[in-house]
Amino acid sequence: MKAVRIRQWGQPLQIEDIPQPTPAQDEALMRVHASSVNPIDGIIAAGHMQAMYSLPMTLGTDFAGDVVSARREVHHIQPGDAVYGMSLQRGTFAEFAAVKTSGVARKPRSLDYVQADCLERLANALQPGKAETGRAPFDPRCGGRHRCLCRANGKRERRLCHRQRHAR
Repeated sequence: MKAVRIRQWGQPLQIEDIPQPTPAQDEALMRVHASSVNPIDGIIAAGHMQAMYSLPMTLGTDFAGDVVSARREVHHIQPGDAVYGMSLQRGTFAEFAAVKTSGVARKPRSLDYVQADCLERLANALQPGKAETGRAPFDPRCGGRHRCLCRANGKRERRLCHRQRHAR
């Protein structure tokens, strides 16, 4: 499969052929249709986090695509589902990525893959201080593991909520 990789810090990225990843116990295999450049990808590629990563590596954090395979224990996504999410392990600048299932949600039907790829970055931007509070990227109580903006008491609020409360 093709992947965008970095071989030297601060040098241009390269497209390479690499083996398709094999998902670990807590991961699912995704066919990536869209993967945006997250600011952390540029920071890593520039070499500012060399102590945390080894080369060569496939960059990419945010993505949207289809589930190829998932473990039976995973109930919120199934093979064939259109999804979006993020991978803190990196690796989404590729045709396929092994991604922790806790960072994946079903793609809203009204969005294409490129639009859905932007959802996680948008949700993070709308929740300043999330990193400081240590909250999980998705609310584990929500069946769809879906972050959204909702209206409560007539005003718009930024918070994690259950998608069942909102019309699509």
